[in-house]
Amino acid sequence: MRFDKSLPRELFQNAAPITKLLGLAGLVGVVSGLGAILFYYLLNLSSHFFLDYLMGYRPMEPAGESSLFEHSETVLNPYLF
Repeated sequence: MRFDKSLPRELFQNAAPITKLLGLAGLVGVVSGLGAILFYYLLNLSSHFFLDYLMGYRPMEPAGESSLFEHSETVLNPYLF
């Protein structure tokens, strides 16, 4: 069996408009969801680094949620706060 590289393109070009729309909407949803997960992780990482690691300040966390990062042993530095 020979693989034809143009087969996926032909299937996409000949698809009904609603199928194209749903496929693109699904792709946008997946990409934006992954972007939101990355944004949440980087926001927590920066909060942990700047507040906890550098300053020693540990803000309260929501009840029932665990932290993504362990607390550091840094003592609170009021001059950086």
